[in-house]
Amino acid sequence: MTLPVFIDSCILAVQGGIRTSQSKFSPQAITDNLWEYRQLQFQEVYQRSAVINPVWTQQLNPEFDKDLQDEPNIIKYEVPPVVQLSEFVLGFMYIGSSDCLKEYRVFRSRASYASARRHRIQKESKVPVVIYSDGIIEVHNTEVEKIDLRIDGVWQRPTDLPTYNTESSDIPIDAENISKIRKGIVDVWLNPESKQRAKFHQDNTDPTAQ
Repeated sequence: MTLPVFIDSCILAVQGGIRTSQSKFSPQAITDNLWEYRQLQFQEVYQRSAVINPVWTQQLNPEFDKDLQDEPNIIKYEVPPVVQLSEFVLGFMYIGSSDCLKEYRVFRSRASYASARRHRIQKESKVPVVIYSDGIIEVHNTEVEKIDLRIDGVWQRPTDLPTYNTESSDIPIDAENISKIRKGIVDVWLNPESKQRAKFHQDNTDPTAQ
């Protein structure tokens, strides 16, 4: 389901299936609510199953920015915010080489990486590792100046990715959860908002209203 189709279905549900030339609801506001509900729904599902559904993910090949490179033997990439699925799990399904032949281990901080390096096996490993913090991916343990990186992740706002087309790309949500999210947006936000607006309009146009 594309974003315009989802927005239209939400508005039609509130308007009783009647399509009008002008809607009282902002498409951008519905989109913002969609991303918020999506994150909450994914967190709930992950805490039950401990599984990331591949349908939730999008592929990102971050661009190399020379201005970010300020430390030797560390390659940095700026990436959009990722969904945090639990206290300890970020929404990364894969981070590694673009050919998918080498997956990198992910750490949440330099402190946790330093702790792991005290273990002999990790200390002797030559496989690159990744540290993610505040929207920056750091690739450590590499001697090259640039890596063609691939990231399959659950991003907070899918529209932040350059490959996402708001008109034609499918929303990265599975069918079961998109139905639940749509119902939540309609029942919890749009329907009460519509009733409140109707009451306000009646109170301000009906001369008999007290």
